[in-house]
Amino acid sequence: MRESTPERIARLKTFPNMMDALLERGSITDEFRLAALERFRRADGTPKLRQSGDGRWSEGAFHRLSDGGTLGIFRDVTEFMRNELALKEARANAERQHETVRAMFDNMTDGLVLAEEDGSWTLVTKALYRTNGWPEDVRSNSTSVEDVRGLLESGYLERRMPTIEEDIVRIRARFIDADGTPIDFQRPNGNRVEVRWIALPDNRRLGMYRDITALKLQEERLALERDAAETARAEAEAANQAKSTFLAAMSHEIRTPMNGVPGMMELLERTDLSTEQQRHVGIMRDSAQSLLRIIDDILDFSKIEAGRMDLETLPFSLHGLIAGTVDTFTPQARQKSLALFADPPGSGPDWLDGDPTRVRQILFNLIGNALKFTERGFVRVSAVSVAEGNAAPVTLTVEDSGIGIDATQQARLFQPFSQADTSTTRRFGGTGLGLSIVRRLAELMGGTATVESTQGRGSRFIVTLRFGLAAASAPEPVAVAAPRIAPGTDRPRLLVAGDHPVNREVIQQQLGILGLSADLAADG
Repeated sequence: MRESTPERIARLKTFPNMMDALLERGSITDEFRLAALERFRRADGTPKLRQSGDGRWSEGAFHRLSDGGTLGIFRDVTEFMRNELALKEARANAERQHETVRAMFDNMTDGLVLAEEDGSWTLVTKALYRTNGWPEDVRSNSTSVEDVRGLLESGYLERRMPTIEEDIVRIRARFIDADGTPIDFQRPNGNRVEVRWIALPDNRRLGMYRDITALKLQEERLALERDAAETARAEAEAANQAKSTFLAAMSHEIRTPMNGVPGMMELLERTDLSTEQQRHVGIMRDSAQSLLRIIDDILDFSKIEAGRMDLETLPFSLHGLIAGTVDTFTPQARQKSLALFADPPGSGPDWLDGDPTRVRQILFNLIGNALKFTERGFVRVSAVSVAEGNAAPVTLTVEDSGIGIDATQQARLFQPFSQADTSTTRRFGGTGLGLSIVRRLAELMGGTATVESTQGRGSRFIVTLRFGLAAASAPEPVAVAAPRIAPGTDRPRLLVAGDHPVNREVIQQQLGILGLSADLAADG
């Protein structure tokens, strides 16, 4: 039967013998045996821990007795050591986590400070001092909200009150309120800092400090750029307005001499010219008319831009105006083999109060464009009027079977100096102002101008206008024929008043062609 350990120890009688036996069994090393024998010899009661090969821990100590003997006390402390090691590992993990959180806080852009109810700082990050421009000694010497006195005295915090005590009260009040309202400060070192205090549970406070220096510089730069852009825009608008005002004021000065050019050409065509001369004069007349239309568009647009387009209020027949306009364009439509026609009058009011000249200008632009951009087919004009009390809304529609306009081109069609595409001016001519003038005139008359179109299938331009109802007794204008002058009777003499000598001469000669004599005057 195998001998037990206690039995073996009892048989060995002495501690040295026992150590020798354990060494023989390989349970201890010779180094441990020598150290144990030394402790046994001293017997000073010092405890010693030992972990066996199977992982268990024991604690032993030798005590000298009064009779000269030695008492050895040994106990199993395995559970205690396991708990101790687990606690040590937990503390190490907590320390590592703390260091990780500290490193994370210290590398944040924003500065943070966690303060207890009494104002003492539990957590302060490096960014707090970096953001405020404070040196490290401030960090080590400041541990609470009350330490701001040193910051105020040293100039690291800006003074806002007459005394430091009042500044401390001000800062303390902001800490106590902690309503999260951001406050913008400029530190003595030039940094712009946004500070906010937030209330936390248990009456603690979290202070957040953000360096907004770069943000403020960016805002100031953008504000300067915005002001410069606004100034440039205002100057450009002022220059444009000055241009429009100038052209509007010069309208009479420009149109008057230009009117003399086609007038004199008309007179020249009635003289005895060769075939080639007639051709040259015809080309000059057509070119002058084209130039005059361009000048008219530019001057009218400038008048509208300058706010100097005044509308008249006269009674006129809507359908009579449309019929006259269509008649004017009929020869041009025949030259292109196009059908130009107006729908029959509807049941709505016909006699209206408004500006017939500007309505005619709208129709001239729309019908002229339709004929220009239609190679085959038709151009149709219609008008619908409705009585609404004393007012009469009118819808004018000009429809064609022309080239049409895609959606992208429609978006810019009514913009000044704009046409459907860049090749339009080269192919068809024009200023690109006609439709812009149409829309502006429509708006002046309380309406709008829109377009519906499909590329390759034609367009429909719709203009709404608002007029008054003319009195039912408004007289319809009667065409007055030129008086017939019997041979041998005295011819009547007319008075022609005009401020431009060329135009006076043109009128005088045109009247002469009709067999009338005229006296000329520079004004009425």
